[in-house]
Amino acid sequence: MLSRLETMVLTGSADLPLPAIRQQIGTAVDYIVHLSRLRDFSRKCMQIAEVVGYDHDAGKILLNPIFKFVEDKKAGSRTRVVGQLVRTENKIINTDKFELSGIYDYLEDGDETGA
Repeated sequence: MLSRLETMVLTGSADLPLPAIRQQIGTAVDYIVHLSRLRDFSRKCMQIAEVVGYDHDAGKILLNPIFKFVEDKKAGSRTRVVGQLVRTENKIINTDKFELSGIYDYLEDGDETGA
């Protein structure tokens, strides 16, 4: 998704340097929700990641995975994917917007179902 955003910007203005584009994306996007079509042709949310910013030294946009899809191999089969999003142990880094809305306090209580 990030490379696709970079490509879209480059098609509109090819004279912008790639680090500048990545820095813009790193500051403009808050979260990325990754949806994917799986082997059973269903679409599932595979990951929700926080966009933390841009690392100038590495030249990369920094991501913090918050939720990740974990497949339940016992309940599923080759023709049916069963699983769920599971909260990672990563803490949310940019909490400003959550704190202003009162959501962050709710998440800090340890109840992950309300998000």
